[in-house]
Amino acid sequence: MDTANKTFDLVGKMVNFPTVVADDFYTDPYDIRKIATRLEYRKDLKGAFPGKRTMPLHLIDQALDQYCNIRFLSLYFDVAQNAEMQWAISSYFQLVDPVAPQDNPLNAGWTHVDTNSILAGVVYLDQDADIASGTNLYRAKANINPAIADDDTNARREFYKTGTVLPGYKQALDSHNSKFTESVVVKNYYNRVVAYDAHVWHRANTHHTGTGPRLTQVFFVNDLKNASSTPYDRLKALPSLEDIRRSMQPKLQLFDGKLKLY
Repeated sequence: MDTANKTFDLVGKMVNFPTVVADDFYTDPYDIRKIATRLEYRKDLKGAFPGKRTMPLHLIDQALDQYCNIRFLSLYFDVAQNAEMQWAISSYFQLVDPVAPQDNPLNAGWTHVDTNSILAGVVYLDQDADIASGTNLYRAKANINPAIADDDTNARREFYKTGTVLPGYKQALDSHNSKFTESVVVKNYYNRVVAYDAHVWHRANTHHTGTGPRLTQVFFVNDLKNASSTPYDRLKALPSLEDIRRSMQPKLQLFDGKLKLY
């Protein structure tokens, strides 16, 4: 699966992967959460994302990284039956501090796509979070190039880096998010995962969980090799209704010198 084939025309459309929401993602979520709360988190120096993330898991614990990645890919593939399958995945734990009060617009995310990935996802790791602090998926009202999608990139990046709210930030956020129509709403339930094609526009509905920083695990699948066909490839390969109708039509066959209907 060649990620270089992604084009601007495809952005905002599910190309290879349908959205999957699954509860009870981990069999041991308390252990995963315990690991996450003990790690070091850092802000991105360029303000690429809100809050703080750990180092990529493969640099922290390769066994944990493998365990998490296999579970995530198993939402779409029979990984255990495909020994030749290879992947490039970046996974992190992420913490985002809320801004009081709960309805403060600064808690809202910016609608975006994950342009360097083919598949992405989020696991919710807060045990008693406000369920509204999940993830929303969107459709763009018009074709939008993600490279120029933000109304005020500098204001967003400065807020993510330092927490400084530049003049016009809220107006820029509202203007940007108004360009999209809500398509799917995923609630924040403990140990739930949502996975989606990386071309799909999405954002955190709010980072305010009501219980403290919003703790999640994020996955970015950047490449897959020797994988079986993707879900949409399998759907496209299925016979059409007309093919099935033709296959079910009665047929005349010669049997013992006589034509019979089968």
